[in-house]
Amino acid sequence: MTNDGLPPDVAGSRPDKQRIPARPPASSAPWIVAVAVTLLVVAGVVAFISGSDDASNEDAVPMELTPVDPEDAPRPPDGVEQVEVTTRSHVEGDVEYETVPGVGGDHADVWINCGFYPDGQSEEQAVHSLEHGAVWIAYRPDLPEGQVAELRALAAQPFTLVTPVDALSGDVVASAWGARLELDGVDDPRLSEFLEFFRQGPQTPEPGAPCTSGVGTPS
Repeated sequence: MTNDGLPPDVAGSRPDKQRIPARPPASSAPWIVAVAVTLLVVAGVVAFISGSDDASNEDAVPMELTPVDPEDAPRPPDGVEQVEVTTRSHVEGDVEYETVPGVGGDHADVWINCGFYPDGQSEEQAVHSLEHGAVWIAYRPDLPEGQVAELRALAAQPFTLVTPVDALSGDVVASAWGARLELDGVDDPRLSEFLEFFRQGPQTPEPGAPCTSGVGTPS
């Protein structure tokens, strides 16, 4: 981004990768810490309410709190792979990511608008969208049309980016900053669980940043 907060002109690009002044590295660990903290808080509330039942103060005002089962606390679905992310600088040119697609790291200085795209898009711009809290659902180009239609419907939700990506290890891969989940199809219930937990979730390096007003016109 430019100093005035607006995306620069992305029509031109230089062949050499140029590093923009780096921001503090963002580790992918915070979302795991956030889950642990949430469970501890919920457990503390349950313990406090249980302890209150043993009190024998006749003047006490009854607490109208519903005990919360720690099992109901939000958590990522099974099978999520954590990917360590240690840098998130703005760069020009291609970036080699450890995973397909990338789930964090250096990226383009402008993000791609969230929504559904029938054709492949810039990986570096998509990673920038992840930095803003988006979930990127990548699918194999030969995925059956019925499943693609379901993904198109999911892309209508805010902070959801859906694009085809070549060389995926699974039929569908859901990605957030520092996290990924390989799926055998759209009907896997973990896809909606991934969206619910990670869309603008605790892993987001730049909470409050948009997934609009960037580049790209979703269909």
